[in-house]
This record gives sequence, C-alpha cells and structure tokens, in this order.
Amino acid sequence: MVLPRLADVLELPAVRRGEPVVRAGEAHLDRPVRWVHVAEVSDIAHLLEGGELILTTGIALPEERAALATYVGDLARVGVAALAVELGRRYRAALPMELVDAAEAAGLPLVELRQESPFVAITQAVHTLILDARMQELIASDEAHRAFTELSVAGLGPQQVVDLVASMAGRPVVYENLAHQVLAYHCAEARLVGWEARSRAAVESPPPGWVAVGVGGPGGSDFGRLVMLGDSDPSPRERMLLERGASALVINRLTVRDLDSLERQTHRTLLTALAMSTNEAADTAARAEALGVPLERRRLTGVVVRASADSSGLPALLRDVSTSAVAALGSLRIPALVGPLDDQRVAMLLSQDASADVDAVLAQLGGRLHAIAERRPDVDVVVAAGSTVTTVERAHHTLREAMLVADTAVGLTPARTFFRPADLRLRGLVHALRAEPVVQDYVEREIGPLLASDAAHGTKLVEFLAAFCRHGGNKTAAAEELFISRAALYDRIAKVERVLGVNLADAEVVLSLHFAVLARETMRHPNLAVLPR
Repeated sequence: MVLPRLADVLELPAVRRGEPVVRAGEAHLDRPVRWVHVAEVSDIAHLLEGGELILTTGIALPEERAALATYVGDLARVGVAALAVELGRRYRAALPMELVDAAEAAGLPLVELRQESPFVAITQAVHTLILDARMQELIASDEAHRAFTELSVAGLGPQQVVDLVASMAGRPVVYENLAHQVLAYHCAEARLVGWEARSRAAVESPPPGWVAVGVGGPGGSDFGRLVMLGDSDPSPRERMLLERGASALVINRLTVRDLDSLERQTHRTLLTALAMSTNEAADTAARAEALGVPLERRRLTGVVVRASADSSGLPALLRDVSTSAVAALGSLRIPALVGPLDDQRVAMLLSQDASADVDAVLAQLGGRLHAIAERRPDVDVVVAAGSTVTTVERAHHTLREAMLVADTAVGLTPARTFFRPADLRLRGLVHALRAEPVVQDYVEREIGPLLASDAAHGTKLVEFLAAFCRHGGNKTAAAEELFISRAALYDRIAKVERVLGVNLADAEVVLSLHFAVLARETMRHPNLAVLPR
C-alpha cells in the first residue's frame, strides 16, 4: 500500500494548526506513516509495530538525559515514523536539547507542536489519509484485475502482457527466459544492449530501480522472469502490476501449451521482420542480440525448410523440424533464429563468423532434418538455403532467396541434402516469373499447339518434349528415361517438329521449348519439378 509520507502528514490542516517544527531527523521526512498513536507513557515501544506517528504532551517522559536517550532509542528500534510532542503541559517554551540530541542521534524525526491542536483531529485526519490511500490501492488492484482478466480471456500473448504492465506502471518492462534472453519488451532498444550480461549480474546485485519476479508455478518451476526497470525502486502498486503480469504470463503459457514455445514465436517475429523489411534492420539486430543471436559483423545465411505431410500431422512435423534444427545448431555452437514461417515452412537465420564453412554446416543440418523424413515415410522435407550475406541490412535477401529455393525445390529429383540458388538455375528463374502474364503468353505461343494436339489425339507429345528438353536434346538419354526405342524416339521428334514447326536439332529451339515446358509445369504444379541429373 502507498502510505502517506511524514512530510505529507505535516502539511495536513489539523497538524498545521499546531504550528509543527521539525527539531530532529529532518532527513527522514519521507518515512511512511502507517498509523497514529497517542501515548502518555514512556515504556510504550514494546507495544508498537513500526510506522506509527506517536503523539504526546510529554507529561510522562523522564527527566534524565540517559532515560530520554533510552526512550528515543527504543522508539527508533521498533521503526516508529516520528515522535510529535505538544508544548504547554510538560515543556513550555521548547523541547529540551537532551531530547532533541537523542532523536538526532537515533535518526528519529522529532516534531515540536507549538500550539495546542486536538490529538483526535490529527488522528482523524491522518487515518483518513491512510484509508484513502488504501482505497486507491484497492481501486488500482481492481483495475489491474479487470485489465489482466480481459487480456487473458482474449488469449493475447506475452508481448501484450508486457505492454499492459509497462503502460499501467509507466516504467520499462522486459520479459526474459531463464537464460536471460529477451522474449518480449516494452522499452527503448538501447536498454537491450548487453542485456544478457547485465541481467545475470542483477541476479546477485540488482541496480537501483531494477526488480524482477519469477514467472512460473510453485516449487521452483519458473520458466522466465518479468523485469521492471527505472531510476528508482518501484512503488508497491508497480510491484503489484509486475506480479499480476507474471501471473498473466503463466496463464498464457498454459493456454498455448500446444503451440510453439515462446522462444520460437519470438524468433518467428524477428524472422518475419527481417524477411519483409530492411527499414528496421538495426532495431531487429538489437532484439536478436538480446536473444543471444548476434547479427552485426557476421556471415548470415537464410535457411527455409519446407515440409509436407498429412494436414493433421503438419503442425507436429513443423515442431519436430524446429526442435531438431535448434538441437543441431546448438551442438554445432551456431547462434541462429529459428521459427515457423507459416503453416508449411520453418525459417532460420544462421549467424556464423568469417572462418565458418557454411556448406559443411548446411550439410550437417540438412542431414539431421532429413532424418525426420526417414523415420516417417509419409513425410517429405526440403532444406533450402539462400546466398550468404555479411550485413544485417541484407538479411532480407538471403531469407527471401531461401524461401524461393524451398518453394521451387519441392519434389525435385534427385533429392539433395540441401539446395542453394545455384542448384536451380533456369528452373529458379522460371519459378520466380511463373505468375507474369508475359510468361503465360510465352507458354501458349511456344507449346500451345502441341497441347492442343495431345488433347485432340490422346497423344503424350508434351511429356516426350519435356524429357527431351530435360536431357538437353540427348536422344539416347531421353529414350532411356521414357523406355522407348530409337525408332519410336525419331517418330515422336518428327511429330513434335511438324506440330510446332520447329527443328529440334537447333539448340536455341530446345532451350526455348525447355523454358516453356518448365513454366507450364511450374504453373500447373508450383511445387513439383525434376532437377537435371
């Protein structure tokens, strides 16, 4: 409860009527006053609990210096807020210096009331102030209860919890996991610089204005901490808000038990921000570093894993992919952002030093992820990587490239441990341009007559042309793939040439037709293709 300070009490009209003068302990006027007690006996200390303002006329106070010192010392030891003595009955003109010196030495505020003021009026005024503070506390608690209940019922996430605590308290708030990595925050980005080291140090020696509460269940089962920052220690109300926020985070954790972990959600937010924009690269880098993933002055490689399975088993598969990726990269001691990109893909941003062998790491990572598919025959996994970049401003390039490669490589044969842009060549370009009207017109112009002929006569000349082009016009390789004789091969070549009016011995013609066939395959089955052996 936010209790009134002694300085506030001295400003009350009922107290001012007594013309109060602080004779000792002026440095302690910020002490809270919990209650007012009228005491006309000298051995009162053992009946007090601390925080009281003692009112007395002094009629029962001892005369000896030593006895006065004992009286004042006892009051100070039990935590009395202040001693107020009214002049007139025992002390006429002023309080004795023996009493003043004893109070100053004990650090006990001593107030001299120079005019008579009814103690009952002072008691009533102070208690009204205390009760008003209590009422304000109850109102604030009720407001917090309603706000956090609405947030929990709405199913909002940790970031919204942190935002609510920070807005209601008016102080910066950070939510971290047990490894001191930032999961959500409401503060200036500059406060996150070096967060992990500062947070670890604060466990043993918290700086001024730093208070943390555990987030978790009873019995030491915490899974995070909610930290409030500021220039001064938080008030009881602010501590209450922090504790309510921690409780809301526990509820959120229980309600999203079947979803990805909070770490993965946080990583996903950063990966999405990096993939979709370059404007906030510096801020995102600061947030990533607070998660233990440095991005500045590092070699960055975007990786996207595209998984396919029965729709009911896809969420579990994506969790397995994320978990396996985190474990594999952890064993390799490679910091990385890892999180689901959508309902079919998991994205990663690997952060390596200049001496790292990127392809070797991708091979090990790909091997671990393909092991998931080997254990489950109904599952297919494609691992794709973008070009490695050296600045965080280019992170969007490697992530987008990895997304394109993953989408293009689904169904490619033969399968590879991982695909990079150079592995796709012409097919990658076709996939990127598949939605362009000019490409669609090109397909109709180049192979439209052949498609019409197949439809009219029930032939499969387009299928033959695809195999022929896939092997670069190599007749022997095309015949072996299609299991046909050379005579049948030459017959089909002649039919294609007659329908399209082209010469398949011309390399440029084969290339043009190959582009058209690839574009049609991509438009009909955007994630099914065959890679040249």
